Order: sequence, then structure tokens, then C-alpha cells
Amino acid sequence: MENVFKSYASPDDGRLKVLADISMRIGAGEIVALIGPSGCGKSTILNIAAGFERPDDGGVTFKGAPVTSPSSERGVVFQSAGLFPWLTVKQNVAYGLKLKKTKPDQIEEKSEKSISLVGLKGFESYYPDQLSGGMQLRVSLARVLIMEPDMLLMDEPFAALDAQTRISMQQQLLAISFELKPTVLFITHDVEEALLLADKIYVMSKLPGRIISEIKVPFKRPRPINIIGSVEFSRAKREVLSLLFN
Repeated sequence: MENVFKSYASPDDGRLKVLADISMRIGAGEIVALIGPSGCGKSTILNIAAGFERPDDGGVTFKGAPVTSPSSERGVVFQSAGLFPWLTVKQNVAYGLKLKKTKPDQIEEKSEKSISLVGLKGFESYYPDQLSGGMQLRVSLARVLIMEPDMLLMDEPFAALDAQTRISMQQQLLAISFELKPTVLFITHDVEEALLLADKIYVMSKLPGRIISEIKVPFKRPRPINIIGSVEFSRAKREVLSLLFN
């Protein structure tokens, strides 16, 4: 993104400035976290990156080409799993490939691989209401992964999970990143989550949202969960918090 601006119509017939001069660059295979106050425009950035919205001004490119519409190359994982309740796990995961009229044997092979990647082997015939919230989120992630996107755009997908399940999903994402090496843009309010998952963190201001800092996370991947208790982790956490609450 280069010098991106975005505003929306406001009730007083004016314009609400949401994003102001947003510039950010994400390298191939990088995990980047976007963190900032509620309502600062984080989800708007993700929607623009996905091609759901267009900026008022500025440029957005992906692999050198302008982003003008959604693409299966950029898979989006939302806060809600959004599964079809009348379809099984396997049917939900395979839905996108069926729309593309992919050959049945390829659908079968890719479905099995994606379901295995998210740790749901053995649950292929279950329906969403038979699964926990964390398992439903895994199905949602598998449904995106089966399309083999080059980039994952994740809008606080773990926010509604309990602490133990959230840690499990964080580790699952790191494992998937290690195996498939997708580029990831991850929105979160959780500083520890950003430091645990990301290679780089962009910190945003209040409205209109601006990038106030770019922080390179000093920990190599893969990262064990016990890194959270280290002195270095605490120091990095204080640095991010000081930017958020300054």
C-alpha cells in the first residue's frame, strides 16, 4: 500500500476520514500484524487489501499488479467461521473448489490435505453444530487454504475463543505458515498475539488511522509458547504498549 486514504459518508452530510496516508509493505512469506485502537481503520485496510473496497486515493498492489477486486490468491479469514450449517466439514471445505468445477479426484485430494493441515482429520462427516467454536474456525481456515492462496488476510479470527483454544490456534497458524509459507496480514488487539505470531508489526493511531510505527519482531520462527515469559518478550511488549497508550 502506498499513501492510501479512505473516508466514508457521515450522518452530518460530511465525510469521516478513516485512513490517512497509509503506506505498508509485506514481503512474500512474511507474517505481519496490524494493531491499534478499536475503530482506527484496521479492518478497512484488510478490506482494501482483499479487494472488497477501493481507496479514495493511493495505490494498492499485490505481486506487482493493482488490486481492484477480490481474488482467490488472497484468502480472507473472518472473526466468524461463517460455515454452511447444512454441509459437513468436508463439504464446507470443498465448497470453493466445487464452484470452480474442479475435478472430483482433485477436490478429494485437496480436501483431505486441508482438513489434515488444520488438525481435523476424523471429523470430515461432522456438521458445524457438532463442533466447538475453535473447531469451526479450523474448518473456516481449511476452506481458505484449499484454494491455495498466496496470501492470508485474517481479521481477528481468534478474538472470540477461550484462552487455551486461542493458544492452540496460534500454534496451528505458525505450523501452517512453516509448511505452506503464505504471506499473512493479521489484525489483532492482542499485543502478545502480535509478538508471538508476527515477523513485523504495524502500529496504528486513532482516527484517522495512520501508521505510527513499524516494529520488527526480534524472535525467530518457529516460536515456542514459553517465549511469552522471557525478558526479551516483556521488553518488546512494553515497547508496543507504550506506542498504543502514549
